[in-house]
Amino acid sequence: MAKCYRDNDQLRLEIEKQKRLAHRLQMRLLRLKRKSSLNTPTGQDTPRSKARKLLRHWSTEKGKGSRAKRRLMKNQAKKALQFQYTLNAELMNKYRSKNKGKQALSQIIRGKLMRKYKIITEAVNEFRFTAGRQRQKKGSLSKRLTDRVCSFYERDDISRITPGIKDTVTKNGIKKQRRVMTESIEIIHERFILENTDIKISYPTFCRMRPFWVQPPKDSDRETCALQYNKNMQFLVIIFTV
Repeated sequence: MAKCYRDNDQLRLEIEKQKRLAHRLQMRLLRLKRKSSLNTPTGQDTPRSKARKLLRHWSTEKGKGSRAKRRLMKNQAKKALQFQYTLNAELMNKYRSKNKGKQALSQIIRGKLMRKYKIITEAVNEFRFTAGRQRQKKGSLSKRLTDRVCSFYERDDISRITPGIKDTVTKNGIKKQRRVMTESIEIIHERFILENTDIKISYPTFCRMRPFWVQPPKDSDRETCALQYNKNMQFLVIIFTV
């Protein structure tokens, strides 16, 4: 008798669990329906569903479907492709004409639906749109001074080359012998400004133009006895503490 009560309690808990699961799934379905109704008007197919309906049961081979059905599918595909190519040609003509609608056409190509179906790249390549792209500024300060600043960093009075064969650095597949700056980068920047009075370059830009193989000195690169002095002091401390 007690076993029956336990089984009933277990079944009752299982029923409650399934009811909660069914309610949660039902609410999720309602949210999905509400979201789809907001994005797509009632009774209107999305571009993807239209393409699927057009290609559903597609066959123009003999023996597969009636002749009238094959002719109907062929005409539908022909009209869809003709509409697409005509619209593409019209948009290209409007874009190439000298009017003020280039920016609007470019925004249409990069619209929400184009991003949703991930065909922006194909559309840009098809129409060859350039409006909205970020163009690189020609003749900018960084572009003109890169070689000049790089050669200044590589001067023997600014940096010295390391003698080790394996003391190299590699970046983006470019291997260079490491150079060590003889002074701090603040002093090097001041020297560059004094020697090049016709150029105005800020300190952050000067630091950004520094070649990757020209580096600040490490402890092993400094020609001092600081490290040995520290070791001797450590030995003295150990001797006096013993």
